[in-house]
Amino acid sequence: MVSSYLCIKQKFKGERLFEINIQLACNHSFGYKPQVEFNLLIGHFRKSQLKKKKVRLDTLDEILEDAWKMLLMGAERSDDPFHWPVLGSTGQQGCNLRTVILRQVLVPERLLVCHTDARAPKADEIQASGRVAWLFYHPIEKVQLRIYGQAKLHRDDSMAKEQWAAAGITNRLNYAISDSPGTPVEQPTSGLPDILRSKVPTLLESETFRPYFMHVGLRSTTSLINLGL
Repeated sequence: MVSSYLCIKQKFKGERLFEINIQLACNHSFGYKPQVEFNLLIGHFRKSQLKKKKVRLDTLDEILEDAWKMLLMGAERSDDPFHWPVLGSTGQQGCNLRTVILRQVLVPERLLVCHTDARAPKADEIQASGRVAWLFYHPIEKVQLRIYGQAKLHRDDSMAKEQWAAAGITNRLNYAISDSPGTPVEQPTSGLPDILRSKVPTLLESETFRPYFMHVGLRSTTSLINLGL
C-alpha cells in the first residue's frame, strides 16, 4: 500500500480557515490494478456553512425538527460532526461510553442506527437492558443533543441484511478480527488474521464475516437540546 497526503489551506473572508485534506491511496499488492481513493475532509466547516444564514426558530417544535435535520445530515456526510456521536450504555462498571458512526437516521420514526460487532461488550449491555443514550455535539453550530431511548439489536432480519449489503469492504473488515473487541493483547495489532493483513478480500469472501455484524436501532423517547454551548 502506497499512500500520499496533500493538505491545502486557503483563507476566506473574515480570516476563516478552510482546510481540505486529500488522501490518495494506491494498492499495488498481488498484481491488482492501482486503486485510487480521494477522501475530502473538511476540518473547520462545510462549504454550505460559508454562506449559511441563521434561521430564527420561534417554537420548540421548530427547534426539534431542525435538530433532526442536523442528525440526518450527520448520517449522510462523513465530514459532519454529528457523524461521530458518543453512544452510552450501562455495564458492570457503570456507564460505558464509546464513539460510533451514525449510519442511518429515519426522521419520521425517530430512529437512529449504528453498527456493532456481535462479540462486543456493548452488544451484551444493549441486549440486557436496551437502555442507551447518544451524545452529539456540533462545534460550529454550538448545538449539543442528548437522546435517550430503547435500543434493539438486529442480526438476521431484513434491517440487518440491508445494512450489511450497503457496507463496503473497509467497513466489513471490522468484523473480520479473530478475537472479540476489547480482548487484551500483549502488543499493538489490527486483530486481523494473517491472511487478511496482506490481502484485500472480495465482497463475496467478506460474507464469512457476516455472523459478527449487528445493526443497532434506537427509537428516541427523549431529546435534550442545548444551544450556544
